[in-house]
Amino acid sequence: MSTIEKRIPRIDAKEYGGNQAWFSREIEQGDGCGVIAATNLFYHYRYPQGSAPKREEYLQVARELYVYLKPLHFWNLFSPVNSYGLPFFAKTLDRTRRYLFQHGVIREVEIFRGRKTTMELYIRRSLREEDPVLLLTMGIPGKSPFNNHYLLVTGMEEDRLIVSTWGQRQELSLKKLLKDAWRVRLGRLKER
Repeated sequence: MSTIEKRIPRIDAKEYGGNQAWFSREIEQGDGCGVIAATNLFYHYRYPQGSAPKREEYLQVARELYVYLKPLHFWNLFSPVNSYGLPFFAKTLDRTRRYLFQHGVIREVEIFRGRKTTMELYIRRSLREEDPVLLLTMGIPGKSPFNNHYLLVTGMEEDRLIVSTWGQRQELSLKKLLKDAWRVRLGRLKER
């Protein structure tokens, strides 16, 4: 298990990061994946030795970030909830950076601007520097459960990404994610 994986919060000492299903409102559950990924980043950088917050403590930070990140709420043909979540990737990372700054964590945003063929190199370099990678896939809803969804990449084994999503540690094929989505965005909060 990598250093990054050890620093992902273990909510109630068992979950691997948070789960958007824990929000009380249906709209927050439907569009909260980016907020949960940002909350995981907060815990990763704020508690470098790792943490095991109670669910309510974790959700308190997630609710603050929800207001801070401002998901877009209006009619969405492709979603059962009327929201587009956090479609502006760079703005999401920058607002997360500003929230961390208010809590004494100084980082800077780095957005991946290369080609799909160099994504793996970017992810591996970021992980070596102990920065999890925020990943957003955009694609046809229903083609993959990960389309139009934020994930936090916390490790990599061969060509499989280790991610935190829905309160679980999952291993996903980068090639399959790239194949199923028409656009993938990557970024991190690196040391200044």
